Parts: sequence; C-alpha cells; structure tokens
Amino acid sequence: MPVNDEDQTTVHHRTCPLCEAACGLEITVKGSQVVRIRGDRDNPFSKGFICPKGSSLAKLHEDPDKVRSPMIRRGDDPATAV
Repeated sequence: MPVNDEDQTTVHHRTCPLCEAACGLEITVKGSQVVRIRGDRDNPFSKGFICPKGSSLAKLHEDPDKVRSPMIRRGDDPATAV
C-alpha cells in the first residue's frame, strides 16, 4: 500500500526566529499542516522552554495574509505589485 504524503507525520527541530533568545523548537507536521509546536527538551540553551510567541508560530504559518511568493512592484504605485 503506497504511503500518502498527507498522512505522513514528521518531527522537525528548529530554532525560533522571532527573537534573540533563539529557543529550540520541536515542530510536528502532518502532511503540510503544523500539528504541534513545543520546546525542544534536548536544546542546550532553552531546555524545552519556549515563550508564547514561539508556540504561536503555527498560526503565523497558516495566516491567509502571509506573502507566499515574491512580490514585484510595477511602477511607483504599491498597489500594482504582482
């Protein structure tokens, strides 16, 4: 039976990009959806602790207003960006 990528759950270890504390994150992803974000217990600096900003990265990732591709301005009017 073939494995569907949408059913695949993976865990990624990253550093939070939101502030200078650079907390370690453990991000669980199912398909392309972030399922859980928690502190990485093996991170030598944050030791599993994260702030509320880090735990809300999933909402930032799923924000419908997020720019998902480069925008190029045509002319002087910012409204003409494509």
